[in-house]
Amino acid sequence: MRQMVTAAESAARGSMKWPIPPGEGAGHASFDASDYWDLRHGQLQYENVYSVTDDSELRVKLVNLLRAGIQSGEPSQVLIPGCGSRACLERELVESFPFLSVLATDYPGVVEAAARRLCHPRVKFASKDTRNLDLRPEFDAAVVINSVLSDCDPDNRAMLKSVHAALRPNGLLVGLFPTIFAPADIGFCEERERWRLELVDLSNSRYCFDEYAKTTHILYTPLRLRAILHEAGFVAPSMEIFFCESPCLRDEAYRIYGLEGEDLVLYELLVTSRKVASMSVGHS
Repeated sequence: MRQMVTAAESAARGSMKWPIPPGEGAGHASFDASDYWDLRHGQLQYENVYSVTDDSELRVKLVNLLRAGIQSGEPSQVLIPGCGSRACLERELVESFPFLSVLATDYPGVVEAAARRLCHPRVKFASKDTRNLDLRPEFDAAVVINSVLSDCDPDNRAMLKSVHAALRPNGLLVGLFPTIFAPADIGFCEERERWRLELVDLSNSRYCFDEYAKTTHILYTPLRLRAILHEAGFVAPSMEIFFCESPCLRDEAYRIYGLEGEDLVLYELLVTSRKVASMSVGHS
């Protein structure tokens, strides 16, 4: 059964650029996102979760992007929405920037697991709805890693708008976004991987990531993601393909997806963008 859409939701979707309609399983009662991710990150200890921030090479790259993108080279406050529970990135950031404080948010069980892994005076883990973070615009940067992938397109857009609202003027967004082209590409390229195409709904950018729970992720294409960033208020987005080809990420891809072979690597969209700087106002 398709999800019922309220008049307000319908009006909101009408203002979106290239909206993605609700999927067949959207909003079904058997799937609760909070329960699902609390289980995966907490009780199951990331058993079936692909984690890119385990990779030290990627963490160093993210640190360098922050250094290059912040005018002073030293951010003072960084937001990590949808932080997950590994806490590798939070540790890397506070070790790299001696005066930095980090706010990392996620579902209650997820941040509880993260806080058990990292107790640091400059890192705070908080349970917050990423669609409405309700934070003051005081963060120099936000680092969004594989957390904009809900099956609900309006939720993903709301999350990016909420992150935008939490940034200072000229604040920096650094993000890693999965794209539907990666699993489709792998399925198209390799005969033995053709079965993966059955998990891909290319026209609606959906990937079935858990057949047991019958749940899907929206993995955006570059043009649609660019439009959504503009819609959220970000300017001058820059994207590059990030090949997940380090030994660590190849091991993760094999562990979670059974993906092997020299030429078959996952890839994602590495994005940087900004909030518009405030206009100075003269006073007489």
